[in-house]
Amino acid sequence: MAQITFGECLSLLLSALDMSANRLSRAINVDGSLISRWIRGERVPSYRSNYIDDMASYLAQNVLHSLQIQQIDRLCIKTFGEIRQEDSTRDKIRRLLLEAQGYSLEARKQMEKKKSVFRKQAVVPFTSLSSDNKIISGQRQISALALSMLEAASSRSAKRTDTIRFSLLHTAELFPMHADWARLGDMLTSAIRNGWSVICLMHMDRNMERLVRLTDFASRLIQTGHFTPYLLQGSDAASMGRELLIVPGEGALSCLATSASGGIDRAFFMKDPVAVEVFSDYFLTIQTTAARAGIDYYAESLRRDYARGLLASEQAAGKRLYIASLFSTLTLPDLLFEKLCAANVPAEHQQSVMANHREQVQAFRSNLPHFEHREIYSLKAIEEWMHGRKYAFWNEWGMQMIRLETADLIQHLQYVIHLLTAYEHFHIALEHRTESPSNHHYYFMMKEYQAIVLSSRQEQQAPEIRGIIREPMLVRAFEQYFADQWESIAPVNRDKQSILHYLRSKLRVLEQEHRPPIRGNSLQ
Repeated sequence: MAQITFGECLSLLLSALDMSANRLSRAINVDGSLISRWIRGERVPSYRSNYIDDMASYLAQNVLHSLQIQQIDRLCIKTFGEIRQEDSTRDKIRRLLLEAQGYSLEARKQMEKKKSVFRKQAVVPFTSLSSDNKIISGQRQISALALSMLEAASSRSAKRTDTIRFSLLHTAELFPMHADWARLGDMLTSAIRNGWSVICLMHMDRNMERLVRLTDFASRLIQTGHFTPYLLQGSDAASMGRELLIVPGEGALSCLATSASGGIDRAFFMKDPVAVEVFSDYFLTIQTTAARAGIDYYAESLRRDYARGLLASEQAAGKRLYIASLFSTLTLPDLLFEKLCAANVPAEHQQSVMANHREQVQAFRSNLPHFEHREIYSLKAIEEWMHGRKYAFWNEWGMQMIRLETADLIQHLQYVIHLLTAYEHFHIALEHRTESPSNHHYYFMMKEYQAIVLSSRQEQQAPEIRGIIREPMLVRAFEQYFADQWESIAPVNRDKQSILHYLRSKLRVLEQEHRPPIRGNSLQ
């Protein structure tokens, strides 16, 4: 669940309904400037006013189609983590506005308390830093301190609202070494396992090498569902050469580039709770006013919205790139998919699942003769699939881990071999990836100029993570990241004839296992 200000909530609702602030002001009979001040966060309606009820009624009356309802539902999921089915559209809007009103008013009270503290402290014009607050010099020293803060956080359980916030804005970054990035990713993954959420503020520039590195770094974290990149709009903040790291309970690190030619070389390290809160408020202000989320996550209740987004990407013409643990369901023969659907999807969902799959398959096959299709799979996962018969069955309803019969496995391999031989543009590579656990299944699908669609499930009982990235620069970066991954795979593991030889050898073994034993004539 995410805390949202009243201004942000009202702005999102107006945007969802394609309504102007002036139109709302006329409807509830207030001056248009008051609505503008609400949206900018300068004012918040008091608890004693009737504005919330009036706005909820008018906004609900102007919901015209299902897409607007879906956007309101997404906001409910983001704010409350659920949708109450018994709520009317007016109830949902009213509940959202009341929650945001309460959060904003309480935040204002806390800010007034802090201002009171600052006013008292202001009696003394100069205050020396305590031993808990330090100035750090040198990039390596700053990076080491940042990593130690994250290491401390990753080793303890987080409170429900604990969030690690950090920025990657400057081209000469806080973590310049490859080893630092790998360690950073490991620590953030450990922190997420311990209940932390992570928000990263990124600057999108045209440095493709940097964007590819960010893509490589973020790809594993995004699969957890608790890492959200925010993309800075405009270049003002990035050009200032400042980076921030805020870890509740550990402190805040404000990093600066103090020379025109160098990178981050000075930092203020603050442990004082008031100072940490000031930096947190500053970060949140940038996040909510100058940045946008780089990924749309889809909760379980929005899985059909996600499926529609996936279908729209499949239907778009263009190059298709796919990274996954196991073969895609689009590489299943039609009759086998129908069989697996009937056996594993609840009866009330089967018709919808089949219809969605047929449309995906039609788009996939119509694009195959004309556009490049490249798919990267984990060799380890493929070997385990052939021996253990476990298959990640992705469909509109969700992902189920199922066990295939040997005959099913044979049909699937035969069809994959058919795709490779029948379509010149279809290629498969098998990579030696050892860091992913065998119970972790995932896919990333990118359609040229469209989007990156992803899903991940860590274990059978864990919720499925669904997301779509539509930022054009991130889509371009993923394409380059994919190309780098492809080139890093040994040539024998991406050569079409070598892959066909490997799959046919596995197919022969399976066919021998499946063939009934020949019984000799018994001698009487």
